[in-house]
Amino acid sequence: MKEFGFKFEQEIVKSAKPAQSGEFSIWAYASTYDVDSDDCQITRTALEAAKDDLLKYNTVLFNHDYNRPVGRVVETKIDSKGLLVRIIISASESDLISKIQDGTLSKLSISGRVQDWAQTVEDEKGRSILQITKIKLFEVSIVSVPANV
Repeated sequence: MKEFGFKFEQEIVKSAKPAQSGEFSIWAYASTYDVDSDDCQITRTALEAAKDDLLKYNTVLFNHDYNRPVGRVVETKIDSKGLLVRIIISASESDLISKIQDGTLSKLSISGRVQDWAQTVEDEKGRSILQITKIKLFEVSIVSVPANV
């Protein structure tokens, strides 16, 4: 079995404060099927198999800092674009909530372990793409500066 660690970044797509509970939640793509800046691509099959990992390991971090939990994943969905997650931000994180609302913070990043992959042929841009076919997700973070810029 081939394994290595990874991080991929995505943008927050919408946020809302549900009237009944008063909790601040966001929907965001934890990962998409796009080829990233490191010429890697996570397959739909890999994300479908791993989506519930983020419900098991549901703590959301800030900038992948294990000493800075800021919320929890409460729902995951796979759609035509990628892995969409609903995150509830802790009420104690008012500064973070403000920064999400004003757009200062707008990115997510996942980390975990790649369990299998395949090197694919060159794409239309002449790149050799590493296609991730099996993953284990350990956490999702709200990040200020993503690694793949």
